[in-house]
Amino acid sequence: ALWQAEQTGQAHPRVYLPVLRMFRATGQWREAISTLDRMNRQGVTPSLQCYNTCIWACGGGSDSEAAREAQRLFDELPLKGYTPDAISANCLLDSVHGTPVGRQVFLDLLVPDLLAHALTGMHLDLHSLSHGAAREAIAWWVHEVLPQRESLPATMEVVCGVGGAAGKQQYAMVAVAVDVLSQLGLRWSQPRPGALSLSARDVRQYWRARRV
Repeated sequence: ALWQAEQTGQAHPRVYLPVLRMFRATGQWREAISTLDRMNRQGVTPSLQCYNTCIWACGGGSDSEAAREAQRLFDELPLKGYTPDAISANCLLDSVHGTPVGRQVFLDLLVPDLLAHALTGMHLDLHSLSHGAAREAIAWWVHEVLPQRESLPATMEVVCGVGGAAGKQQYAMVAVAVDVLSQLGLRWSQPRPGALSLSARDVRQYWRARRV
């Protein structure tokens, strides 16, 4: 179908999008970038959705090269006439989290209309974030946000989802949050589905242990 559309001059971004999604699902980030280049050669302007999918596909890379390509594509968006949106930011963080630049990229994206709206208050709301963004957000919240508070409530929550139709996504995000908190060595409890609770006492003990 793709070849036929190109041969008949009917190529359109929506024709390429399923191909990009397939490469994203199979972790073939180089092939996704090649498809984006192919679109340009065919005179087809990739849509923002095509760019976001390609950035997300770079999360399938096993080294920093994929992360660099994701950042390049993200930085290219304004040059192509697009304003990066929250989906763009989440796709980028799925590709760069855990790399040396992951934390700085996350901090750069803490601006209105991208990530900041979900990360305000004493509790951390993850339900609008991707897994990569959530991993960076939890570490940032524990290490940089909570220590600046004059006082902490007895308990603080990491909200992982809203249930309902998003139940599977909620459980997956709970697993991500549990993994990050366990790696940090923080104790947690689960007062209800879709939320993890941290006690102020445990958080303070964690900070004291880090200073030793």
